Amino acid sequence: MELEREGWHRHPNGGGWVEDTATVTETAYVGYYAEVRGKATVQGYAQILDKAVVDGKAFVGGDAVVSGEARVCLNARVCGAAKVCESALVSDHAQVYGHAQVCGKAVITGDANVFGTSWVGDSSLVTDRAFVYDFAKIYGEAKIYGNASICNNAVVKDKAEVWGHTKVQGEARVQGSACIFDRVLVVASAVVEDSARVRGTAFLGGEARIYGEAEVKGNATVKGNAKVSGRAKICDDAQVYGNAIVCDDAWVGDRAIVYGEAVIFEEAEVCEGAVVKDKALVLGKAVLSGFAEVSDSSLACGRAHVKGRAVIGGHVQVTGKAEISEGTYSDHEIITEHGHAILIMDGTPRKQVTAPLYDEIEPFEPLSVGKTVLGAILGAVSDRVGSGAVGALAAGSALGLGGEVAGQKVAALVEEGLSRG
Repeated sequence: MELEREGWHRHPNGGGWVEDTATVTETAYVGYYAEVRGKATVQGYAQILDKAVVDGKAFVGGDAVVSGEARVCLNARVCGAAKVCESALVSDHAQVYGHAQVCGKAVITGDANVFGTSWVGDSSLVTDRAFVYDFAKIYGEAKIYGNASICNNAVVKDKAEVWGHTKVQGEARVQGSACIFDRVLVVASAVVEDSARVRGTAFLGGEARIYGEAEVKGNATVKGNAKVSGRAKICDDAQVYGNAIVCDDAWVGDRAIVYGEAVIFEEAEVCEGAVVKDKALVLGKAVLSGFAEVSDSSLACGRAHVKGRAVIGGHVQVTGKAEISEGTYSDHEIITEHGHAILIMDGTPRKQVTAPLYDEIEPFEPLSVGKTVLGAILGAVSDRVGSGAVGALAAGSALGLGGEVAGQKVAALVEEGLSRG
């Protein structure tokens, strides 16, 4: 036990060591094993407890408590009713105030500000000019830096990183290994998790979920109950909302809009202002562009290309290599192409088909052709989609099962394949 140190003295309130160059008021408390070093200042009713250290030109005041093996050093400030405990470090020009708490092995450095009733713990890092305030929580190995702001009841945890001028607020959560940067705004109860990335000036709201390796960028918007997963990309000025799902390697961009209960999956692309809504499905390598619209319980799959001002609705199926650039289709039609042959059908054939896939059905009677072609289309769709809930959904749609059954299959898809927690 040290009885004296040259250049040091024991503080009368608590008996802790205070270097002669430091300033500690009589009202402050310095515990017996605590130290105040350098040119640090401790004043008010602040408490330095356990083996905590205040060093450099740091300031601790008000009713603040520094305890455990925590350190406050350089030009850092801890004041108000803030608490810095365990092995936490507050350094550089960082400030912790209000009723904020910094615990565990958390590090607050740079010009960061942590205040309000926020909590930063575990091995997390808040640095640069980042702000954490209100009731926000940062923990795990999360990193907040740049000019990022985390506020309200937002949570950033695990190995997630938020930087740039991004703002995460409301009840939003960023977790897993997700990264959000640039000037993104995340509000309400939106969730970004796994290895997802959100950047640019993107907006996430409602109960939207971005997960897997999905990416949202540019000026894109995802909100409502929309889900984006797999390696899907939402970019440019695209909008995805309602209960829409975009997954696998699908791409939605360039002013496109996807909403309702629409599902875009596999390698499908929706771009150039195209609209997909209601319970429509776009899958395979289908492309929607221009100002095309796919709605109701319609289906676009295979390598179909719907573009221009074309409108697809009802229970229409567009498959194969079909290309549609104009017109409105809203019956129970199937539009496909095999080689150079095109079939448009609603129970009665509209055009004779001469192509390898359909040679077996020529000449034909309307009813038998309908069944044969439906079977061929069903086989093609099943090959593209595969088994399971997604395959059942596409197959059911190709057979014209209608909105109710399609809706049930979409629900199964969400629950079995895409819904997480």
